[in-house]
Amino acid sequence: MEQTVFRGCGCNFLDPLTLQHRWFGAVWTCKNKAQFLLGYWFADNRDKLMALMQLEGWGKTSLEANPLEVKKAYQVFRAAQHKQDWEHRSLLPLRLAFIEPWKRVKLGWYIVKSNEGYPAHVSAVQKKRLLLWLEHVALCENEEQLEQFIHQVNLRHQIALKNVPFRTCKR
Repeated sequence: MEQTVFRGCGCNFLDPLTLQHRWFGAVWTCKNKAQFLLGYWFADNRDKLMALMQLEGWGKTSLEANPLEVKKAYQVFRAAQHKQDWEHRSLLPLRLAFIEPWKRVKLGWYIVKSNEGYPAHVSAVQKKRLLLWLEHVALCENEEQLEQFIHQVNLRHQIALKNVPFRTCKR
C-alpha cells in the first residue's frame, strides 16, 4: 500500500544551526495519526527552500499541507533533535584538557553556553583528570529552557549545578 506524502513550508522557524529564524520546509508521511519526516530543510527565503525541495525530488510528488501541519512537522523535527542531543555522549579531543579555558578549571561539571543571549546552544561538560566528556546538549530559546536543562542534568547525574552569569573566555 502506497502512503501519501505531504510537503509544506513556512517562515519564522528557528534553524538550530544558524540560531536564526528562517524558512522551514519538510516532507512527511502519516501513519496511525503520527507524522514521520522524510526530509527537512532551512533556507533564507521561500524560493530557495522550494529549490532545495525540488532538488531532492519532492517538488511535485507530494501534496501541499496546511500551515498547522508544517508547524507540527517542525515540532516532530525538534523533538527528535532534542532526544538525540540529550542522549548522545561524546569524548572531546584530549588536547582540549590542556588548553585554555579547560586547563585551568577544576575537575567537575560545567554548563557551557554558546552566547550571552538567546537562542543559544548549551552543553553539560564533565571534566575528569585528563578527559572532557560532552554529556548533554540542548538548544535553549529562553532562560526557562536553560533552567530546565540544568535541572535535567542535575537529576540524571545526581549533582547540583547552578546557572551562573555568562562569561566569555579570555584567550
